Amino acid sequence: MMSCQNKNSIAIETLRNLSDEELDQNLLLWVKKEKEVLKEVLLHIAEVDKRRLYLRLAYSSMFAYLTERMGYEGGSAQRRLDAARLSLEVPTLIENLDRGEITLSQVAFLQKSLRACPQKATHREKIQLVEEIKNKSVRETQVVIAQSLNVEVKERPKVSHQADNSVRFEVTLSHAQWEKLQTMREFLSGSLPHGSWDEVLEFVADKVIAQKKSQNCIKSQVRQRDQCCQYRDPKTNKMCGSKWNLETDHIQPRWAGGKNELQNYRLLCASHNKELYRQQARIRRV
Repeated sequence: MMSCQNKNSIAIETLRNLSDEELDQNLLLWVKKEKEVLKEVLLHIAEVDKRRLYLRLAYSSMFAYLTERMGYEGGSAQRRLDAARLSLEVPTLIENLDRGEITLSQVAFLQKSLRACPQKATHREKIQLVEEIKNKSVRETQVVIAQSLNVEVKERPKVSHQADNSVRFEVTLSHAQWEKLQTMREFLSGSLPHGSWDEVLEFVADKVIAQKKSQNCIKSQVRQRDQCCQYRDPKTNKMCGSKWNLETDHIQPRWAGGKNELQNYRLLCASHNKELYRQQARIRRV
């Protein structure tokens, strides 16, 4: 019996002996067969889903059936499941996929957006959306769907670790968030003439880290200085002196212009901190 390795070697050798034109035509043929197979796969998935056959085979969900029994990777399984389910409502979808007018990635994004949409889309709206995303890129599809369904296009952040230990970070921002970042970058142009985004983010990170370290240092000094609750009873002027559940507190509140400096900090126990907050905010006890 011929091993897989031997079969692969023969196949590779056969391909090497093909002319450029023959290689091109062969690939076209295999791509066509691949599309035909995808069509059959989607039709079968839709039928299995309709029959809920996965439950009779002891799988908790259709997704589990596709990943565990059929061996699909999670993303591939979800894309095929999304397409199969949408095809039940939009029968032309599979033909659209077969002709290359729509991709599985577009369908997956459409289905994800439909699930996120607070108002359920009608059968007619789904057909219309499929028509509108035909022959469009994934980015164009996202815009069309976001506008049609009035949903925010937002993907989860993606972190990729590179060979040199650097990190590639991708994040989707709302229009308002993007405008804030651009404004921040403009404000920092005097300190960062080049203004590349990696420099901007590093600069802001350094500032926040330094600020937090400074605050923690000051709070440590406050704890060392006060050592107990500094609250004094307004009638007896007796200091609380408790060492239980201590918190650092601004003597002059931040909202009243108080600064993060040693002279404006004191230690209070949690109960007196809450009591002073009620007094400052004029909240009555109930």
